[in-house]
Amino acid sequence: MGCDMQSRYLTADELAEMIDCSKSSFACMRRHLERHRVPFIPNLRGFPQVDRRYYEARMSGMAVVEASPAGMEPDFSAI
Repeated sequence: MGCDMQSRYLTADELAEMIDCSKSSFACMRRHLERHRVPFIPNLRGFPQVDRRYYEARMSGMAVVEASPAGMEPDFSAI
């Protein structure tokens, strides 16, 4: 295996650059990923692990992103 082999998951540097936040701001990363419906698995430190293959497929237009259901929005009429 060569030393240029990439990890299965995006690195903190890659996520921070993509989202435009600090690489130690895991909460910011998670909010952004949730808002844009990007699946991730938080590790024990709370870092959101994004599968590199999914990211590449989504950026190339190959991954289908489901529209959020109408019922997912908060009901502000009660306020």
